[in-house]
Amino acid sequence: MRRLNVVWLVVTAALVGLGIGLVLRTRQAKKPHVEKASSVEAWSGVQKLKGGKVVFADSAEKTLVGYGMRHVLQLIDGDSTAHPYDESAYFCIGNDSTATDTSMTAAQGATKKWGMADSLVKATTTLTWWRTFTTAQANQLWAEICFFNDSVGTMLDRRTASWGTKTTADTWTTFFKLRLQ
Repeated sequence: MRRLNVVWLVVTAALVGLGIGLVLRTRQAKKPHVEKASSVEAWSGVQKLKGGKVVFADSAEKTLVGYGMRHVLQLIDGDSTAHPYDESAYFCIGNDSTATDTSMTAAQGATKKWGMADSLVKATTTLTWWRTFTTAQANQLWAEICFFNDSVGTMLDRRTASWGTKTTADTWTTFFKLRLQ
């Protein structure tokens, strides 16, 4: 009998402890659900073509320039005076290799060649603009590539590198990719 009472006490204590634990658990403040942080990635690059085949390809992740980022926010906010980065976006090839500063608003080169995007490829979370510079276009030193919403518009991206000098024997393409994750 005594043994039965001890078992009864142990079981009762366990059930009471479990009940108190459940009550305390349900009364604790719930932690807010935290989603994975989203990000914006920007990439730009150059491809050199010979006979229609890529003989050199270069790309790098970019930091967008401040003025362009503010312009994108205006577009998202519905500002009807802000010209979008659409099929009529422009690339500017310059000959200046000064490091990009996020306060820049224009190509830095003394020699610049402009070209409207040939295509805009849209995917679920990615936009990619392409421009092909044929044998008759942008034959100069390529040290900077800038991306604008139009030919006199807002620069969103500028990248510098030593790509060399494009000649009339060359066809080079450039791209700018923007991805939201």
